[in-house]
Amino acid sequence: MDLDHIALATLNPTSALAQLVGELAATVTEGGDALDFRWVQARVGDGDAGMTVEVITPRSDVGESFLTKFIARHGEGQHHITFKVDSLRDAIDQATLAGYQPTGVSFEDPEWFEAFLSPREAQGTVIQLAQANPSPGTWSKRWADHAERGAPLGRPIWWEETPEPATNRAFLKRIVMRTNSITSSLGLWCGLLGGVPEYETDESIELSWPGGRILVVEDPGSTPGFERLEVVSPEEMRALRIAGAPVHFSRSK
Repeated sequence: MDLDHIALATLNPTSALAQLVGELAATVTEGGDALDFRWVQARVGDGDAGMTVEVITPRSDVGESFLTKFIARHGEGQHHITFKVDSLRDAIDQATLAGYQPTGVSFEDPEWFEAFLSPREAQGTVIQLAQANPSPGTWSKRWADHAERGAPLGRPIWWEETPEPATNRAFLKRIVMRTNSITSSLGLWCGLLGGVPEYETDESIELSWPGGRILVVEDPGSTPGFERLEVVSPEEMRALRIAGAPVHFSRSK
């Protein structure tokens, strides 16, 4: 089990990519068309450090879809977090045994098996469990493959050309999530999804996977869910929103 990316839903992917590349020096790595939406991924960091942000947007030729409904109801912002698994069938069995009810189970695409946990079961967000066939490997390998290609993969490349990258590369350090109770959230983040505790206080716990980190912050009485992205940069940067998602900065040494 590995944290692969966080997805942001937006009606303006051009603006989101311009911020990711032009302000954070992210690298656009791949994208394409799905049945009723379009997606593109950008690495905020490099092959050794950082995390991946996926920008998803409704397809204009499809009409109403799950994504248009989501944006109409919630506005633009964080939509889901994807965890890659070696075997989706095994992951579904483990989730079911743990009392979860995976939905949207699909084995139709031979290259991409997927299932989802709803926000009601997954601490206020959608969790996507995905099996890629064949596996793309670690981000170090994927980064090396991208460098060899010299261009992003796309089926098709639908997004507009991005601006020149910022001079200093920023790194996505972690995703910050709210919870009513850290104790009650650990069954998901540690038990089912396999996060490794790195440090904890009375009010928070940080969990790691090879592909990234999540900081879970206890806020009794709040609505569980996504809080913000935390980015480190070698220079001072202003707080901003990308596709509706708050981005906070700290300065790297």
